[in-house]
Amino acid sequence: MVSGRLAELAPFPDRSIELGELIGLESGAPQLSPHAVNAPMIHHWVEAMGDANPIYVSEEAARAYGHEGIVAPPAMLQAWIMSGLRDLQATEEADDGPAGVNGPEGADEPGDAGALSPYETMSALLEEEGLTGVRGTNCMQHYERSLVLGDRLFARTFIESISDPTRTRLGPGRFITTRHEFTAVPDGGVSESPSPHEVAALAAAGEPVAIMHFRILRYLPADVASASAVAEAGDVASDGAAFSGGSAVNETGTGARTGRDADVDAGAGSGSHDVARPLRPRPSVTQDNAFWFDGARDHALLIQRCVSCGTLRHPPAPACGACQSLEWDTLEASGRGTLYSFVVVHYPQVESFDYPLPIGLVELEEGTRVVANLDGIALAELRIGLPLVATFVDYDPGLSLPVFVPAEAGPTAGPGAA
Repeated sequence: MVSGRLAELAPFPDRSIELGELIGLESGAPQLSPHAVNAPMIHHWVEAMGDANPIYVSEEAARAYGHEGIVAPPAMLQAWIMSGLRDLQATEEADDGPAGVNGPEGADEPGDAGALSPYETMSALLEEEGLTGVRGTNCMQHYERSLVLGDRLFARTFIESISDPTRTRLGPGRFITTRHEFTAVPDGGVSESPSPHEVAALAAAGEPVAIMHFRILRYLPADVASASAVAEAGDVASDGAAFSGGSAVNETGTGARTGRDADVDAGAGSGSHDVARPLRPRPSVTQDNAFWFDGARDHALLIQRCVSCGTLRHPPAPACGACQSLEWDTLEASGRGTLYSFVVVHYPQVESFDYPLPIGLVELEEGTRVVANLDGIALAELRIGLPLVATFVDYDPGLSLPVFVPAEAGPTAGPGAA
């Protein structure tokens, strides 16, 4: 039963009754794996994961361990079900809108493309409650049998539970648990283009192979809660753009920039800022990395340093990988570096960001590497080895992050930067 209210959620409507009615419902139509379990995908998986278990690649080894042939790694369970980008795009075009978390099968009933799925309905209700933050918390899988070559997988997903509102370190929210039931049939029993009703029938008749419980936290981000409290009090600041995800006024005089004010025509990160957008997703802050985000708010790029042996490390970790010492301090980086690698994200798109979105792996002159957004660079000019310098963007009152620009385009983040 979902009920109860917290003071932080008072500015938002209570959707407990509507959410309670969704518990136990199948979240959408069953999913069908795009391909049967096959050896090439298994080989790619074990190569990428460094899994040396021979039963995944050798018939002889698999038989020696009591299997009839090669079996798939259990951890690949979800990989077989995932749809490709083109399938998702085709679904969005067909639905004239974004597909739900269940992919092409977003309707309440197979073939009912005009209705929201129960999962989409749940998501909309949670957003009305202000619970726009999302954090995966845990996943449990139970395997009935190993997957074998030629298995064609189906997955049915159910909304198993929606917790009462509760306080967490991230903010007030609800824990959502979904149950995913996986079944399998021989690939030969699946037609080339099965209808939604055929998929549903095959999923129901298939042999059970696994069950997965997946839990997420939907929570009220701290910045949204603060903005809502101010609005509720009727004291909204005139520079409310800071809560819109757009530019926040920077009066520090440190050379840090706000929003994406270094956009270049046809260049990296170009886009319109006239429309208010959601806040950027909140980073996962822990006891190990909190110092880094605190430093970023002060427009300082910090590197963790082992007190015992002086080894620098990033991302932050509780112990030194070189000498295992738990003692550490920080070094403020100069902010200068070179582009070690990069990727340009075009899709999927999140409203908080501008696209195309260039993301770089920057090798700092101190020797460590950091992942950050790139700005002020035409996409055609991105190249490995490009000299870069860190500047800081105040995305909103609670989030400042380093963004790297061409070395001649901005100040450094190091000590004494103007």
